[in-house]
Amino acid sequence: MVKFGIIINGTDLSSSDLPKLLEDSFKVDSEILKTLQPNTESLIDFSLHSNALYICIALNNYLKFCPKASADVVSQLNGSIHPSIQLPEEDVKYFDQDTYRISSELIPSLHNLSMLAPIYDSLLGLTMEAENIDSSFVNEDIYPLLSQGLKTTLSNIQSLLHDSKMAKKNSASETLIEFIQISAALKDTIEDTERILDKEINIVNLNVNKTIIKRTNQILVKAFNDLVCITAGLAGDLHTIHIEPKKLKFVDILPSLQAFQVFTRELLEKNFNELKRVIGQLTEFEAKINEGAAKVRQIQLGKGSRVIYQLLKDTNPTVSELSIKLVSLFATKNDERRVPKIAKGMRDYASEEMSIREHVFNVIRAVFKKHMADELDTPVMELRETLTGKYGEEGSKLIYNVADQGGELLSLRYDLTVPFARYVAINRITNWKRFQIGKVYRRDQPQMKRGRYREFYQCDFDIVGAGATMAQDAEVIMIVVEILKQLDFNFIVKINHRKLLDSFLDIAGCPSEKYRSASSSIDKLDKEEWAKIRTELIEDKGLSEECTDKIGEFVKLNGDPKQILGILKGMEILQKHAVASKILEELEKLVNYAESFGILERLNLDMSLARGLDYYTGLVYEAVVIDGQVGSIAGGGRYDELIMKLNNSNQPIPAVGVSLGVERLFTVIEERYKAAKLGETSDQSIQSLLMSKSNSVLVAQAGSSDRFDLIQERFKICSLLWARGINAETSYKEKSDPKGQAGYASQQGIRWIVWVGDSELEEGKAKIKDLSKHSEENVLIEAIPDFILSH
Repeated sequence: MVKFGIIINGTDLSSSDLPKLLEDSFKVDSEILKTLQPNTESLIDFSLHSNALYICIALNNYLKFCPKASADVVSQLNGSIHPSIQLPEEDVKYFDQDTYRISSELIPSLHNLSMLAPIYDSLLGLTMEAENIDSSFVNEDIYPLLSQGLKTTLSNIQSLLHDSKMAKKNSASETLIEFIQISAALKDTIEDTERILDKEINIVNLNVNKTIIKRTNQILVKAFNDLVCITAGLAGDLHTIHIEPKKLKFVDILPSLQAFQVFTRELLEKNFNELKRVIGQLTEFEAKINEGAAKVRQIQLGKGSRVIYQLLKDTNPTVSELSIKLVSLFATKNDERRVPKIAKGMRDYASEEMSIREHVFNVIRAVFKKHMADELDTPVMELRETLTGKYGEEGSKLIYNVADQGGELLSLRYDLTVPFARYVAINRITNWKRFQIGKVYRRDQPQMKRGRYREFYQCDFDIVGAGATMAQDAEVIMIVVEILKQLDFNFIVKINHRKLLDSFLDIAGCPSEKYRSASSSIDKLDKEEWAKIRTELIEDKGLSEECTDKIGEFVKLNGDPKQILGILKGMEILQKHAVASKILEELEKLVNYAESFGILERLNLDMSLARGLDYYTGLVYEAVVIDGQVGSIAGGGRYDELIMKLNNSNQPIPAVGVSLGVERLFTVIEERYKAAKLGETSDQSIQSLLMSKSNSVLVAQAGSSDRFDLIQERFKICSLLWARGINAETSYKEKSDPKGQAGYASQQGIRWIVWVGDSELEEGKAKIKDLSKHSEENVLIEAIPDFILSH
C-alpha cells in the first residue's frame, strides 16, 4: 500500500511539512479532482524538474492560482514523478519558477538542521552533566539580549538538568556559553528561513517585472547564506559553500545547495555520534561507582538527562527517531514549567477592556442607526475564490486559509466589505444601507502598542445604490466624523480619488498595467520620505526616472481641500485630461457637501492617498489621529465594480462604505481610561465609563442568624432587583465577612449595599447604605427596588 506524506488541495504548504516527501509521496485531494476541467488548449511538452518537493509545490500552486486548472495535468502528476508532462501552453508559467527550484533544494538542508537542533541541545546538557559543570548560567536573567531561539535553548537545557542532584562544581567555559548562543542563533535562523520559504512556496510569480523576480530569488539565496553562516559556527570552515547572492544566478546556486545538503547530513550524524560518546562516558562513570558495590546505584542526573541517557543506553534509535523523541521530551518537560500563552497577534479582553469596548460599540452603533442603516452579519469564513484577488498584491498574502474536510477551499474573512458585496450579489440587492460589526483576520506582523492585531473588530457602514455624484460619499465621511467626535478624538480625514491618481500616473507616462503596483508605493508617502518612495518606484516597480519625478510633482500635494483644488484646477495639463478634469468637478461637489455638513475643517485633500485594496474605483478616504501613535483608525471608499464582478455581470452597482478599526480606537481610549483612573484627566466620555457601576447594588449579610437562611434571603432581594432591571450581585458563600463585602463594593465602584441581618428581617426590612453619601436607611424589602430607582 502506498504511503502518502502530503495530500495537496491548493491550501498553503508548510516548509516544515514538506520534508515528509523525502521518504513518502503525495497525492491530490479527490474532492478537488471533481472540480477540475479537461484540457481544451493545445498541449506542449514541458521538461519538469524531477525533485518531488518541486513538483508538489508547483502542482499545489497550480491548483491554487490557475482558474482553469486541467484535470489531465493534475492526473499526470498525482502521486508520481514525471520528467516531462503535457501542458497547455498558458499553464507553463505555473510550473517554470526558479523560486520552486531554490526552495526544493533548500528544504532538505533546513530539515537536517531542524533535526540537529534538539540533538545539539542534548549534547550541551549532557556534556555539562558529564563534566560536572555548574548550570547557574543557564538562566534568562543573565543574558542581555533574548531572542526566541535563546529562550528555547535555555529552556531545553534547563529541562535536562531539572532536579539534578549531582554536585556541580566546575564553571562553564566561554566556549560552552558560545555554543549555547550558536544553538540559539541556529533556531532563530531556521525560523526566519522557514518564514521566508513558507511565503515563497505559496505564491506564483506571474509578474513579468524581472527586477521583482530577481529580488525574490535573492531573498531565498540570502536565507541560504544565513544558514551556511550559522552552520559554520557549529562545524568550522564552510567557505567553499558560501556564495554571493547578487552575483550568481540559480544555475550557479544549485551545486552549492546540493553540497550543503550533504554537509548538513554529515554534521547531523557527527553530533549524533558525539552525543552517543558522551552517553558512553556517563555509562563508564556509572560502572566505576558500582565497582564492588553490593547494591547497584544510578548516577544522579536531571530528569530530562535521565530519559535521554536510558534511551541511548538501552536502545539504538536512528538520528530521525532520536530527534523526534527529543522534541517531544523538551515539549513535555518545558510544558511542566510553563504557563499557557496567547496566540501571536491576539488579545484577551478583561472587565475594564470589555467596558471600553461596549462603550465604543454603543457610540458607533447609535450613529449607524441614526443614519437609518440595517444591521447584517456574515460568516467568519468565505470560499477562498470569493476573497482571492480583491485585496492587492500585499493584502492577498495576509489571508488566513482554511481547508474544509469536504474539499472546499475556505479562508477567514480579511475584511467585512467583500463578504457584504458577496451577500448583495447573491441576493440581487440594488438599494440598501447597512452596517456590520464583526471580527476579521489578517496574517500580518502585529504591532500591539499601535493597535495592530491579527484578530480584530471592524465596524463597517455601506450604501448600495445610485445617487447624485458624491452625495452618498459625503454622508459616509460625515458618519466617520460624527463617531470620532463623540469619542473625543483629535483627527483629520484624508481624501483622494483613485481615478485622479490614475490620471497623474497616465500624464507622467506610467504604463496602465503598473498603476496599482505604483499606487501601493505612493500610498506610503505619509510614513516615508519621497526619496525612498522614488527609489522603490524606479528599482522595484520598474518606472523610469523621468516618469517617477513627474509623479512626485502631483503626489506631494496635500492640505486644505479648497486650496489644493484651486492649485489642481490651475494646472492646464489636468484641465486638458478628460478624466482628471471630470474628477476635479466631482471633488468640488464633495467639498460643497462637506461644507453643508459642517465637516470641511476636518478634511485634508492628499494626492498620495491610494488605499491598498484593489477594489476601490473612486473616492477614497482615511481618518488619521493627530499626534497619535496608532495612525489610521478608519478608511474606505467607493467600489462600484466589486459587486458586479462577484455577480458575473457587466453592469456596475454603485457602492460606497467605510470601515473603522476598533482595536486602534480601543488602544487610545484605554490610555485615556487609565489616566482618568489616576485623576490625570477629566475626559467626560471616560468619566461615564468610570461611573458604569455607580448605580449597582451589592446584597450583603451582616453576621449570622438562627431564624433565617441569610443566603436565601439575599437571593430573594437580588431577584426583586433583577426583575426591575437593576444591576445587583451577592456573595455565593453562606457566611461572608462584612468588612470584606464592604471592601469589595468600594473596590468595584458599587454605590449601594443592601445589608441583610437578623433584626432587620424580623421587621421585613433591610438596611440600605449609599456609599457615595455615606448614609443609611432601613427599607421594607418589597420597596427596595423603588428606593434604589428613586435615588
